[in-house]
Amino acid sequence: MTKELSQIADYTSNTELLLSEYFTKENVQKILKIFSQQCDDLETAQFEIRDEFWIDTAEGVQLDILGKIQGITRDGLNDTDYRTIIKTKIVINNGSGEFETIIQALTGLFGATTVILKNIGNATLSVSADISLTVSEFTILLDLFAAGVGVIFKEITTNPFQFDTINQGFGIPTVPGNLPDNTAAGGNLSAVLST
Repeated sequence: MTKELSQIADYTSNTELLLSEYFTKENVQKILKIFSQQCDDLETAQFEIRDEFWIDTAEGVQLDILGKIQGITRDGLNDTDYRTIIKTKIVINNGSGEFETIIQALTGLFGATTVILKNIGNATLSVSADISLTVSEFTILLDLFAAGVGVIFKEITTNPFQFDTINQGFGIPTVPGNLPDNTAAGGNLSAVLST
């Protein structure tokens, strides 16, 4: 369970914690007040750095620095897309190629709700998900897999492209007579990215 850090509101109230014999000593209170102010300033700076360089809240130059730490350049991406790629790289760096890591990357980072992984032999995996990936996202995702493993990514669509076995055309299978000249209806061509 992760516990959120909270900032102490005011360190100067620490004088109330003094033992009774020191409570009336002005010099002790002054020294404690000086140290307390410095602690307050340091903690404020710590929280500012945390918030500015937190992957979910970083923007602009701070996000560029986080990307550089992960070895990724922005290449004209907006903050949202760049943040997703950085998070993917973090998952990659912490993973070791298990199916669970791949599923976590596709669901948690890219928003997939359906992921199908299948070993199709010859050191090749078939990955199907209900999302589309850009070529740069797919390239980064390849780092999740062990070296030498081929990957075929298929986008799962609700209206997939397929052969029409009735009319020998392309598209969604149709019943003869539903379209002029019995032509096949077209479907969405599923994206296929492969190594």
